[in-house]
Order: sequence, then structure tokens, then C-alpha cells
Amino acid sequence: MADNYIAQLPFGAPKIDDEAFVAPTAVVVGAVTMGPRASIWYGAVARADHETIEIGEGSNVQDGCTLHSDPGFPLVVGRNVTVG
Repeated sequence: MADNYIAQLPFGAPKIDDEAFVAPTAVVVGAVTMGPRASIWYGAVARADHETIEIGEGSNVQDGCTLHSDPGFPLVVGRNVTVG
């Protein structure tokens, strides 16, 4: 099975809680924060190359979703939210 891709960008580095889950084939790059029990599933992308992305406690980003933030507009996914 393919590995996930977690990488730092010039804007920032991911901060992934020990209880969070990043599926194989998921991509988490840049200033992304994942809280406890947050998850990002197969083929999903969280790309924070210009502004922060926060995925709150217990939230999940379902298969194939893409999260991106523009300069001046951080993206916040609250607690216990399903995206997808």
C-alpha cells in the first residue's frame, strides 16, 4: 500500500497530534494542525502553503477531499465535523 505524504513547506510544518490518523495515500503539507482523534482519509489533501489549516478534535476529512487556504483566510474545521 502507498505511504502518506507529510511535508514541511516554507510557510510552515504539519503539527499532528499523536492520537490523529493520516491514511495511506493522504497528503498533509504545510501549516496544518490536526487535533486529537482527527483523521484524514485515503486520497484526501490538506495543503496549507499560504495560510493555516486546523482540523479540530474528532473531525475527519473523508476520502478524496481537498482542503486549501488562501492568504488572509485561514481554514478552521471545528470539533467533531465530517468533511466530505
